[in-house]
Amino acid sequence: MKLLLSHKLLSSEDSIHHWERKAHAKSRFSEVAELVDSSSRFTIQARIHAEMLSPETSYAAYLVFELTENYKNLGFAISTVRFSGQDLISEQQTRMVHFQSSNSRGDGWTEVEMGSFYVHNGRNTEIEVTLVEPSGNMNMKSGLIVEGVEFRPSSGGGIFSKVRIS
Repeated sequence: MKLLLSHKLLSSEDSIHHWERKAHAKSRFSEVAELVDSSSRFTIQARIHAEMLSPETSYAAYLVFELTENYKNLGFAISTVRFSGQDLISEQQTRMVHFQSSNSRGDGWTEVEMGSFYVHNGRNTEIEVTLVEPSGNMNMKSGLIVEGVEFRPSSGGGIFSKVRIS
């Protein structure tokens, strides 16, 4: 299994005020990102080059996260999987992701599927997965801890991607 950085926070002023970088005992990475008291919409974005994935293989992207005991106003978000390049056979997907309808993992984290795709031969192709909170929820939100986005074939064993959070 090849692992990349679990997340990368944007350095914009807005993300600095709403996301806190911190160590987490269950994480395989030095830092995770926690959403703290935000009334703004949040976005989590991951990209991976298809060359890093096995050809002729179906994959799914999973948000790996935890909700704190005191989480607030985190119901659902919209997930989109987009592709750039010619060697990926799939269409853009959009789906609703419910944080409370997630699955427990053996490593102590929780996951929810963000989307799936098929890698044909993977040359010159990039996969982008984005999770965006729908507009209209201006309530104060907190308690979402993000370890990363994991890309893995349907048979298991994943690859973490750099994640951009704003």
